[in-house]
Amino acid sequence: MKTLLTFFVLLFSSSVFADDISDFEIEGMSVGDSLLDYFSEEEIIAKIKEGKDDYYWTDQKFVDVYEYKKVKVYERVSASILRNDKNYIIYLIRGQLDYEDIDLCLKKQKEIVNDLESTFNNIKKRETKYKDPIDKTGKSMVYRIAFLFDSGDAVDVICLDIAQHMNEPSGLDVAVSSKKFDVWLNSF
Repeated sequence: MKTLLTFFVLLFSSSVFADDISDFEIEGMSVGDSLLDYFSEEEIIAKIKEGKDDYYWTDQKFVDVYEYKKVKVYERVSASILRNDKNYIIYLIRGQLDYEDIDLCLKKQKEIVNDLESTFNNIKKRETKYKDPIDKTGKSMVYRIAFLFDSGDAVDVICLDIAQHMNEPSGLDVAVSSKKFDVWLNSF
């Protein structure tokens, strides 16, 4: 049974304790699924071409595929896949919602975290606050709460308070990621 991670309502049965990130869905998609279950190969290729390169500062092993139209809960969803994987397996799935007011974002983050804490059984939680390394002025902040599975997989609930000069929206990210993706991303 998959547990649906949503922004407005998190529905969890008290008898369900997630042991694996594949138990979670964001906009119907889960880590380990193929994007081909949701889009044609032509749509995926087109989305990659029209999207921005979120990993320009890495070896670019992964690429994000964004969806804006077929979303119900979030403003956009992105799936990270290996750039040359013809199976288009999802290694990270992220739902994003813009917030101009960081206090409203932090309030929603707390609600989601409380729901997740009641779902997870004996899982490590890490809370961090730091300056966004992409903003060289140090004016943008990241408020991250991570749930870490023994497998190395993770669920993150992040509020981003992005400085105006960055021309990017501030907001909430709810991300479910595999160990393989996190190890890769943290290697830079």
